[in-house]
Amino acid sequence: MGKHGKPDWGMQVKSTVYTLDELSELAVRLGSEVFFDRRGDVLLIDNFENGRTMSFWEKDGAGSEVVITADHARSGGYSTKLVGGSTDDLYADISYRLTYPVVSKFGFETHFSIPTQFDRIEFTVWYYTGT
Repeated sequence: MGKHGKPDWGMQVKSTVYTLDELSELAVRLGSEVFFDRRGDVLLIDNFENGRTMSFWEKDGAGSEVVITADHARSGGYSTKLVGGSTDDLYADISYRLTYPVVSKFGFETHFSIPTQFDRIEFTVWYYTGT
């Protein structure tokens, strides 16, 4: 058990990532975006403070936009504003492409606010096998 009565998730032997003792606790104390669930291995964190270095952006339709903004932010100073267009396919999206290290259980966490009426929010996970 860890120091706080929870399992110490950083002490198991890993095959694809390196672990540190109490790494999840350190991330929480330093103000990481990932703080609700302290288990597992973090493969990607993006708070948009470094621009769009890790993500691919797409949009379609008149008035659509995908921009980094400092107007609202969950943690850090920036977030990404997505506005779907008013014509054509009516969408704006952010995509991340990761090399999946081991076929196993996984999850993701995201934070968003919705200041206006919207039609749809969609999260899609694609697993490519190479065939």
